[in-house]
Amino acid sequence: MTVVGQHNGQPVYGDQYGRHWIWNGSTWVQVFPQQQSNYGVAAPSVAPAGYNPGVLVEPPPPPPGSTAIMAQANTTDLAAKGYYRRSFYPTAPLYFNEAGKLTRYYSTGLLPTDPDYVVNSASPRTVRVDLPCILVAVNGGAFNTAAGNAFPVGLGPRDCWLVELRYGNNNEALTIAPRLANNVVGTAERPGEIGGDGWVIDGGAFLTVSITPLLPDLRVDVSLVMLEQRGSRSYNPPG
Repeated sequence: MTVVGQHNGQPVYGDQYGRHWIWNGSTWVQVFPQQQSNYGVAAPSVAPAGYNPGVLVEPPPPPPGSTAIMAQANTTDLAAKGYYRRSFYPTAPLYFNEAGKLTRYYSTGLLPTDPDYVVNSASPRTVRVDLPCILVAVNGGAFNTAAGNAFPVGLGPRDCWLVELRYGNNNEALTIAPRLANNVVGTAERPGEIGGDGWVIDGGAFLTVSITPLLPDLRVDVSLVMLEQRGSRSYNPPG
């Protein structure tokens, strides 16, 4: 939950579904934005009993006889339920209530001695994520291991390889197609932020990072900056 505005002097919170809520002291009440950060009168609709806006909840299944919507909504459809503005950068990841939180750098790479190192050919690397994480940034670079360790004039450590990132068995794409790393990847000094809420990755899932070297003899390293969130306890008391 993040604060997205104010209503009658009270903070307005946005949830993961784009809905806006205020806390009236006893329950959550939904409000609807009129334009930019101005909010209308609180609607009579009240959050369901037990609703915790800091926890991701699964939407209810459709009722019997429902049919699928075969066409994606257009901008007019999306705006019908209101809209709001908030910063996109810096990335503001989702923090889950009562979870232990730490930053972890998952990483992978490509070496010129790897058997699948072929110039202009993608080499996929699988990064398994053990615990629920939010991907906050993607950093990386290349080092020329050839004699002299120099790049051609005008090229840098993110100009000489392509990168593509996909998530899970369904190959959900973070980068829609392979692109030069300098368009996607940052450095520890200037991180390549995902933006928005970050990219939610469930525990036990995996990312596929495909690296395409454009020159011979490159060592390429990619670091995935993750906000790792652990359960508040490891054991339940007996009884």
